[in-house]
Amino acid sequence: MKALNARGCNLLILLFVSCATSHAQTIMSEPKLIPTPSKLKRMLKSPIAETKAIDFDGDRKLDFIVYVRSNVPPDSYVYGTEIWITSNFKILKRTPKYNASADFRWFVNLDDDPVPEIVSAFGYEDGIEYSVSKQNLKTGHDTKLFLFNPVLRGRDRDLWGYPWDIADIQARRRGNHFELLCSFDHDVEGDFETIVLPDWQKTVPVIFFTGESTQPTAHVEAIRASQWLDLSSIARRARRQPKNQ
Repeated sequence: MKALNARGCNLLILLFVSCATSHAQTIMSEPKLIPTPSKLKRMLKSPIAETKAIDFDGDRKLDFIVYVRSNVPPDSYVYGTEIWITSNFKILKRTPKYNASADFRWFVNLDDDPVPEIVSAFGYEDGIEYSVSKQNLKTGHDTKLFLFNPVLRGRDRDLWGYPWDIADIQARRRGNHFELLCSFDHDVEGDFETIVLPDWQKTVPVIFFTGESTQPTAHVEAIRASQWLDLSSIARRARRQPKNQ
C-alpha cells in the first residue's frame, strides 16, 4: 500500500471526522484519532504515540494534537508532551501529558472570538475535575475560567454527568455566542471532597449536558433553579472578584 501524501492524508482526515460527526448536530467536538501524517513524523523526529485531529484555533481547518511519549517510568505523573500543531504545520503550544484514568476534552466556541474554549474532565478513580478553559494561542498558556459540576438533564430527572456519558453541552445561540444552561441555586456537591477548589473560585455552578447515563441511579442533589447565561457571566459569578472592585 502506498504511503499517503499530505493532501491525501488531509482528505482522509476530513472524511473520517465528517463520518464521525454527521449523525448528530452537536456543538462540542472531541479530537479524533488519526494516522500520523508523514510530514509530522519528519517534522518532529520524536517517538509519536498518537495523533489526533481537531480544529483548535477556529479557522475551520483540522489541526493536530500530537502526543510524544517521554522516556519515564510507567507510573510517572507526567509521561509525555502534547504538541499542538496547526493545519499549516506551525507549533503553537506544548502541554504536559498526564497519567490519568480520566482525560476527556471537548472543544466548543462559547464566546465572541473564533478560538474555541476547552471543556475538560480530568482525574482519577477518587475524583474528576470538570472545568472550562480559555485558550491563548499567542502565549501557549490557557486560562482556567471555572470548575463546574456536570449534570445530564432528562425529561423527568437529573443525573450526574460522567464524562463517558456526555454527548453535548446544553446551549443556545444568542447573536455570535452561546448561552449555557446552568444553575447557581443547587446542592450538588460533586467530587469536591477530593478535588480542591482553586483559591480564585468562590462557588461551583452546575452546567447541563445531554447524553445517555450508564449510571441511572446516579441522582444528584437538589437543583432549585436553572438559567441561561453566557460564558463571561458564569465566570464572573463563579470567580472571586478583586478586592478593589
